[in-house]
Amino acid sequence: MEECDVIVVGAGVAGLAAASYLRGARRAVRVRVLEARGRLGGRLWTKRLWPDRPAVELGAEFIHDCKPARDIPDLNRGRGRPVKWGRGRWFFDGQVVLGGGPRVQQAREGAWDGWIGRYPKRAGSVGDVLKTWSRRARQIAAADVESEYAAAPADLSMNAVYDQWDRWEDGEGDDFHPKGTYEGLVKSLARRLHIVRDEPVDEVRWSRNSVEVVTASGGWHRARCAIITLPLGVLQAEKVRFIPPLSRRKRVAIRDLGVGKVVKVFVRVDSFAEGVGYALSDCAVPVWWPRHVGRNGVLVGWAAGHSADTLSDGVLIDVKCRAAQSVGAIFPRLLPVRFEDIHVVDWSGEEFTRGGYSYTPAGCDGDSLRVALAAPEGDMLLFAGEATDDVYFATVTGAARSGHRAAQEALRILA
Repeated sequence: MEECDVIVVGAGVAGLAAASYLRGARRAVRVRVLEARGRLGGRLWTKRLWPDRPAVELGAEFIHDCKPARDIPDLNRGRGRPVKWGRGRWFFDGQVVLGGGPRVQQAREGAWDGWIGRYPKRAGSVGDVLKTWSRRARQIAAADVESEYAAAPADLSMNAVYDQWDRWEDGEGDDFHPKGTYEGLVKSLARRLHIVRDEPVDEVRWSRNSVEVVTASGGWHRARCAIITLPLGVLQAEKVRFIPPLSRRKRVAIRDLGVGKVVKVFVRVDSFAEGVGYALSDCAVPVWWPRHVGRNGVLVGWAAGHSADTLSDGVLIDVKCRAAQSVGAIFPRLLPVRFEDIHVVDWSGEEFTRGGYSYTPAGCDGDSLRVALAAPEGDMLLFAGEATDDVYFATVTGAARSGHRAAQEALRILA
């Protein structure tokens, strides 16, 4: 049995941020990170898909501007140039949408910038709000909401959406690319950490005095406390056994919070000179943006929520076919896309992730659920991950912030 002060389960952003924070503490803390995969980063995954194209982000791609993102040193240092979205294209019912009334214009501006702030403390779902809109405005707004929150408007709490918008601190409205790639942030956080890879956790046994973690390979690790950073989808699937079971309050939070499905598609194109910064549509893969333009063109496709449900249920060749059809419809001047130029990442089917990111379902009190999910269990098990953050959930910033919070709780226990 290997012993240390703190075991961190998971080497995604939350786990690496927690371990890095503990490593930088004034007192010496022995930390061991257990990661199920052979790679680090969790939902951050930088990879070069084709030898003649730059690396792309298979998972999270942007840093959303807010005060915590500037306060966390590694995130602040890793912030690169602002994202310039440029001109948009809206493609519905087989045609490009031009003009429209005030509601359509609001929908085209997007939920975050265009209309969320007009619905404070509104009960029910986002879908309930959109019912009164015109058909075209509702189409555009629903597609935008689903792509942003990874949930259909009918499933998403309007109150939670407004609260996140209202409490977002000092955001200047910009998204940022990571400096270089997100791989740089992962390497920075992982520097000088003791990380055991390819070590899926089977059981977490906790008592009044210690935590023991048993892995699939037969490894046995003991510590004073453990920081659990498993994604919400993995917790919901109950792939890791907790002995004794987690509290009822924790289990309810795990059950009731939502996890949105996400399918991300990458298409290598010979050139991209459409002059479009992003496209929103009712196609099978509804959202597209160019990651690289010119002769090194790479288009990024995004399907979330119900749009991702259909793709997740299909075989790979069908998903590629639907992606090619979507590109051909939205960007008709492009040459036909070959299947070998399409790469698909289904985060819902990824064993150690099981979904994109969390959302608050309609009818649920998101604050209470996230507080319960983040709460320690007996001062032995601490919890981190984007779903535990009450404001910046569904973001890299929320994951990193939760890791720092859990590390502070661990230092208090060890004092």
